Amino acid sequence: MKYAIMALDLVCALASPKPAATQTTGNEFLELCDLVLPDGRKVGKNHCTMFVLGWRTAFRFATNRMINAKVLPSDQDDLNLNPIMGICFHKGLTNAQLTDGFIKFLQDYPKHRHIPIGPLIGSAMIKAYPCR
Repeated sequence: MKYAIMALDLVCALASPKPAATQTTGNEFLELCDLVLPDGRKVGKNHCTMFVLGWRTAFRFATNRMINAKVLPSDQDDLNLNPIMGICFHKGLTNAQLTDGFIKFLQDYPKHRHIPIGPLIGSAMIKAYPCR
């Protein structure tokens, strides 16, 4: 469990778009995702997807480091599976699906949206993609 907490902290820190003291909250993230230009183009969703892509990359990096440190089995070759962190993404999962899932999590749990998105996305992914 200690490794899971350390790895989740690493993932959250690597995915942070700002220093921790000024990190974007769940409320701010949702506002960004709904950003619409005067000409009607919705540009916010692209920014949201980029954040989730960064988080997913950090998750894979942490999983790879755990394999190299022999915390996870050394014969594991799928960086989408990390039972220590409690997150196992299924094959074919897109970044857009991950983004939609995180937005749904924020909408379903409004009382947590004042929290920085680093810890929130970790919680959302554990809830949405638990290892079985």
